[in-house]
Amino acid sequence: MKQDSLYSQFQGAVLGVAIGYELGQRWLKTASVSHGKSSGLSVNWGQRISQLTQSLIQCQGFDPVDYWKVGKIETEKPRHRETALKQSLLLTQGLNSGSEVALVGLPLALFFHDNLRSLQQLGWNQSEEEAYIQDGVLVMAGAIAEILTQNPKPQQLIPNLLPKLRPETALTAKLEQVQTLLQQRASLETAVRQLTQTSKASSFKRFDSNFDPENWTAFALGLYCFLSTPDDYSLTVLRSLQTGYHPEITAAISGALSGAYQGLMGISVQWRLTLQIKSLYPQADAEIENDCVESKNYERELLQLANNLFAVWLGVYR
Repeated sequence: MKQDSLYSQFQGAVLGVAIGYELGQRWLKTASVSHGKSSGLSVNWGQRISQLTQSLIQCQGFDPVDYWKVGKIETEKPRHRETALKQSLLLTQGLNSGSEVALVGLPLALFFHDNLRSLQQLGWNQSEEEAYIQDGVLVMAGAIAEILTQNPKPQQLIPNLLPKLRPETALTAKLEQVQTLLQQRASLETAVRQLTQTSKASSFKRFDSNFDPENWTAFALGLYCFLSTPDDYSLTVLRSLQTGYHPEITAAISGALSGAYQGLMGISVQWRLTLQIKSLYPQADAEIENDCVESKNYERELLQLANNLFAVWLGVYR
């Protein structure tokens, strides 16, 4: 049972997603991936989540223009709200699935965990494209909101989440499938086989040709791994890697959810050591970058980001 503070849960979520992504990248290099090529090689999710979190911190809240355009080089920022909302579609550039949009929503999920109505009232559903982006953001936000409640009940997460989403979509169908697998106490092998079955290809063509907004398989697998082993971060992430399905995405999702549930102390020191040799901000000078004394500690940088985001949420960040 989760017994950690909200502050620690913010830290656990930010650290958890980074560790899951990093381990997934390493898994790709050392193990065979049985369900197709990786979907996340075009996006460094450790950096992307950090940049999105920085947007919330620097703007001291959600600025849709700044948030949606993180990582994009633009010569001029649009000033109108309608234009700002449409910038959310830029996030599909370099993405391959709805599951990756859910990862984009993680910093927003933490910031709005106690006020989902604000996310739901941002002017979504003005177009079919924005509806798909909304699905990804709200499914992560809804899951995090359930996890960060005072007495979370993992077995009720999906039933409580479904009413918050658009009905009868590819996403809700996947969530219902995960719930059935959990109720049946299905094995990981069975879950992978059923959740990775090829579904009817999306007929929606207005996105980038590489982006399938109806592919929620990695999110479904990550959620299954978390909900089937909610009290063990290491086991949750390890099982996500063992699915062999785009492990850097699946493990990042399960790592975020499990990290938020367990809090910082629920992530073992051994797993946190995977971040010791990295830096959030690449050094320009190779001599500095290779200096083990001067190089920055990736874990410390991520924890500082989580601390600052928590302070912004509290309204005390300066």
